[in-house]
Amino acid sequence: MVRPGVAEDSARKPSRPGSRRTRTSVVYRFAIEDLYRQQEHVLDDKGERLLSLSSRFSSSPNDAYAALSTADVRHPVVRLSTGADATLTYGQCRAILATNRNQNDRAAAFRQFHTTFEASVNTYASLYNGVLQRDLFHSQARNYRSTLDSALHGNNIPTAVVENLIATTRQGTEPLRRYHRLRKRALGLQTYHTYDTTIPLVDFDRQYRYDDALEWLPASVALLGPDYQRQMRQRHRRAIASMSREPREEERSVFGAGLRGASVHAVELQRHAGRRLHAGPRDGPFDAHRAVARASAVCLCRLHDFRGRGARRR
Repeated sequence: MVRPGVAEDSARKPSRPGSRRTRTSVVYRFAIEDLYRQQEHVLDDKGERLLSLSSRFSSSPNDAYAALSTADVRHPVVRLSTGADATLTYGQCRAILATNRNQNDRAAAFRQFHTTFEASVNTYASLYNGVLQRDLFHSQARNYRSTLDSALHGNNIPTAVVENLIATTRQGTEPLRRYHRLRKRALGLQTYHTYDTTIPLVDFDRQYRYDDALEWLPASVALLGPDYQRQMRQRHRRAIASMSREPREEERSVFGAGLRGASVHAVELQRHAGRRLHAGPRDGPFDAHRAVARASAVCLCRLHDFRGRGARRR
């Protein structure tokens, strides 16, 4: 029989170094302490339930922005000094800014490209206001001092870190300004604008075949092992299969901005599949869309899986 108080006494005894209790406390200590740290911003049951119900609307501004800027976008056309007409997709515009040595062409592409956003400027402003109001709502609901404090609290970062970063950046802009003055002189330009910041200083236009680039990617990760390379090749094959046709209407309209974006990414890549890749900053036409670089593999695989399920049902 265990005497009363024995269990309590044993619990209070210090653990021996290397014991199971010591190892367990080391593993979970940070997570438990972090939970206690965030308790001051946890609401009661009713408050947490309301915030949980409202969370389904939190992504609405982002989803609407993705649909407006990607799925529903209408790309303008610009005529270059060569007489050729260029459709200013995200990738094509960046390719012109990064590879075209004619400043007038870069200026025309830059200005014409931004008419896409100018046509919906009030809608973009409303979406941005929606983001600000959402963040303000969550910060006030959880009793944070500001939206900045709310954004940083999860990682336990003091707001002074961001404020100091902004102040230091503002104080240290002169080297960057000097760099752009040197760029202007090296490029031999009379005026210098935003659309001149990505053109290489050296006129170098070595080109690579698309198929070669697809082989180099798995080769570049050889240190991660053959299984990793095999999975990367499978992803590439899925992406190429997704690029083989235009997206169906059901894929554009039913499954939300994320999946619609995947369809657009596939078509965007298809437009550049037959072209060559330019060396140099941002890789020219191959850098078809910022969203492709961010999430194309995931989105394209989701699209591929959806098509596979549809084929099996048929």
